[in-house]
Amino acid sequence: MIWWKMKRILSDTNIYELILKEFEIEQLRKAKEKRPVIFYGVDIIRKELRSIPKGRRETVRNELVKLRNALLSIYDILVDNHVYKTDTKTSRIAEDYYIAYAVLKGKAPKDEIINDFKIVATASLHNIDILVSEDNKTMLAEKSLKAYNSVNDVHKLRSPNFIGCQKPLIKDECHAVKQAENTVVFDAQNSTNHAVFEHTKSPLNYSSQTSGILLFQEFKKLIGGMNLD
Repeated sequence: MIWWKMKRILSDTNIYELILKEFEIEQLRKAKEKRPVIFYGVDIIRKELRSIPKGRRETVRNELVKLRNALLSIYDILVDNHVYKTDTKTSRIAEDYYIAYAVLKGKAPKDEIINDFKIVATASLHNIDILVSEDNKTMLAEKSLKAYNSVNDVHKLRSPNFIGCQKPLIKDECHAVKQAENTVVFDAQNSTNHAVFEHTKSPLNYSSQTSGILLFQEFKKLIGGMNLD
């Protein structure tokens, strides 16, 4: 059985341009009818796509296209009506991620990373199997991954498997995570201002045996397995 069959997939905002460059929109439309996987979206992802300037154009397979329209089309084709809205609970989990991330000395400013955390919170709350992103400096950074899992453990949530895009960086981060000996113990009763470190000799409890990080090549295989011919 192919590992991605009937998986529930959520793609980060930055992935849609990569899909645009790899596949024809009509190919995706035909593949969607086969439904070997189910793609989900989040309201803030579509908002980010809509924020792309209307006049911005990109060359795709020797053709100049309006980027905003093309990406929104791909989003709507793949996601259809499988859209989750961010709510108070999502925002609260995202805030908890940020607190744990800050304790781990994560350097990204809150206003630059909070949407990433809301997307991961959405995936965790709705039992998404795979979250795809090329955002290795924030969403898939080692400290972010530690934060998700420490908070999710407290809230009894399952972290998604992550598919990353830059092989060298993801490989190094995966190794670093597996070798980690410090993890965050998150205090959900006082999540606005308190998180502490606990020493442990065991690896962090990620959502797969490979720390939940897969390569973008695997995502291309996933799309390629959608009977695109």
